[in-house]
Amino acid sequence: MAVVRRVLFLAPYLGDGGINTHMLTLGSELRRLGLEVAICSGGALAGTTHLDIATGLPQALRSPVPDDYEKAGIRHFAASIPASPHRLSELPRLLLIPVAMWQILRAIRRFRPDVIHSHSRQMGLYARVAQLLLGVPFVSTVHSPVIPRNRLWAATTFLGARVLAVSDEIRAGLVRDYRVAPARVRVVPPGPDASHFRPPTGEERRSARESWGLAAGQFVVAFVGSLTPNKHPETLVEAIADLAGAGRDVVGLLAGRGPVEADVVTRASALGVGDRVRLLGYQDARTVLWAADAFVLPSRSEGSALVVPEAMLSGVVVLSTPVSGAVRQLVPGTTGFLFGHEDHRELAQRLDELMDRPELRESIVAAALEEARANYSSRAMVAPVIQAYGEALNDRRS
Repeated sequence: MAVVRRVLFLAPYLGDGGINTHMLTLGSELRRLGLEVAICSGGALAGTTHLDIATGLPQALRSPVPDDYEKAGIRHFAASIPASPHRLSELPRLLLIPVAMWQILRAIRRFRPDVIHSHSRQMGLYARVAQLLLGVPFVSTVHSPVIPRNRLWAATTFLGARVLAVSDEIRAGLVRDYRVAPARVRVVPPGPDASHFRPPTGEERRSARESWGLAAGQFVVAFVGSLTPNKHPETLVEAIADLAGAGRDVVGLLAGRGPVEADVVTRASALGVGDRVRLLGYQDARTVLWAADAFVLPSRSEGSALVVPEAMLSGVVVLSTPVSGAVRQLVPGTTGFLFGHEDHRELAQRLDELMDRPELRESIVAAALEEARANYSSRAMVAPVIQAYGEALNDRRS
């Protein structure tokens, strides 16, 4: 197997969300193993929140910016990556593609990577051109399920010598819809840093609960993520209303921002649980999870939500809809629970059971922690990634 010493990530921008966090975590793990890592991107989106360097803890759902990569020893190269146009009036943006291509090629010549790692469909074009002009092989990670719009879309989706799918569902779609040879695809779920996401001590848990003004004995359900229609946080609000109506002392902590934020407030007020549904805005995910008894992911679809293993590693019971990623990570009744899409009654029933059976919570937390450390942590993630790099380099040499 060829030895890979230098890796360059390609990303269109650094925004709020799991992909950005994943790249910094993966890059840090590669650095820990002795590889040199750099990233070339369009930089942070306007409004992207910075890590709290003073405390070493991430803020605003852990959204790194270029300085955070540099502080982690990961060099950042800036490029003017144009957004994909959606209207004819935006087509002039495509004129920036040659500029971005020149900037990326310049970064490659300066850094001299053995392998390029593309983290979006958009960057596959640049990676393919770099491969043709400079001979550097590339690997792709596909973070979300995307059905090709047409044959041209599929034909112009450039994927690397090895393709890392974050879930089994995405792998199946790549083979079926994009005709990727099965031998080229690996399922590699994103993994959080298990030294940061860990069960709290008793004092850490008390401190986290006090910071959110929680009373002793209250059952706390957390949601961490963007407040978007796809995440459908209203399902959690309705389940909290069901439980409160049955006399349960339950509180929901929702960390994140998004377009349905006002809808969530309106729905909670209409159901009479406005005081039990607390919207926290952007927060460090760990401080929210440490205060929680359960975590809920009510999404309609996902790639492989990073917050699921974050919660598992933090000692919190996870309940999720049967979305891609979670289906692999959660064994119902053993390492977590699955419930139907938008089925707030089933979710409330599962939460009610957890409230009545602390021994069940303890057994699920223990099993989930063991499973996440073994298979869904950053250290578990990095080995198959390095193997894919080596195989891509071997393919080029042969």
